[in-house]
Amino acid sequence: MANVKIGGGTPDERVIKNKFGFYELTEKPSEDVLKKYYEDLYYQNETGTYQSVYNEDEKRMIQNKIKRIHFVINRLWGTNEKKGKLLDIGCGEGWVLQHFYNHDWDVKGIDYSSHGIKSQNPAMLPFLCQGDIYNLLNVGDQKYDVIWLACVLEHVLEPKLLLTQVANMISPDGILIITVPNDFSVLQQKLLEKNYIDTSFWIASPDHISYFNKDGLENLCSEAGMKKVFDMTEFPIDFNLANMDSNYVRDKSKGKNVHLSRVFLENLLDEISMPKTVELYKALAELGLGREIISFFTPV
Repeated sequence: MANVKIGGGTPDERVIKNKFGFYELTEKPSEDVLKKYYEDLYYQNETGTYQSVYNEDEKRMIQNKIKRIHFVINRLWGTNEKKGKLLDIGCGEGWVLQHFYNHDWDVKGIDYSSHGIKSQNPAMLPFLCQGDIYNLLNVGDQKYDVIWLACVLEHVLEPKLLLTQVANMISPDGILIITVPNDFSVLQQKLLEKNYIDTSFWIASPDHISYFNKDGLENLCSEAGMKKVFDMTEFPIDFNLANMDSNYVRDKSKGKNVHLSRVFLENLLDEISMPKTVELYKALAELGLGREIISFFTPV
């Protein structure tokens, strides 16, 4: 393993590149620290992408993203009619549970905290199992047609262990969807090199322990017995960092307007054509761009 060089400069001692090809913290938090962080602080303090109140356009953007992923699932299966069992690991505010429940799926969610679901989709509370993810995944031998793992893998101490457990829970023709931040991307490196940003702002402990790229994620999943079948991303909000008038890293006061612009544009793209938006985001993912990696895997 080796430290990563940021923007061609001094190695950043906070992270190290592992054998799979993605980065991880050199000093990882303890299980107790993480447990308290997610049970007591994460949703309540509006950390990350979670907040108390969304306007209608923001809700539509969240729902459109789920619809795009559901569209890809159906395309991979070659049908729009299939219904099945869905497990959302780290179900957060319950948007995914609500979407698939509305489409007559059997749904189940796992999360450290119930605060997010209570706040946004309280009707999904009966389908929530609250507690430690690893312990809850070890209960029973239920198989799922779709397992949704969004913005979770970067937070856990043992991503390979989690993926190995998950691989054993997918039905033979099931699909695992993983969403992780696209970190140490070609764009981030170029922004540092050209001094648009002066810090690797995506490194955040104890929140994020692993920092994935597309190939590193695929290598890790392959080790856990999963084969990648599709990649996409979402709206490339980090393009704004190449313009000092919209650079929300240099000037955090610009963040709200950049976010609102992103909401407008992403909803517009879906209004024009969801299938074409999927193809756009697929192409961006192939270029290594976009703030997130959204990858689809099937059992080997």
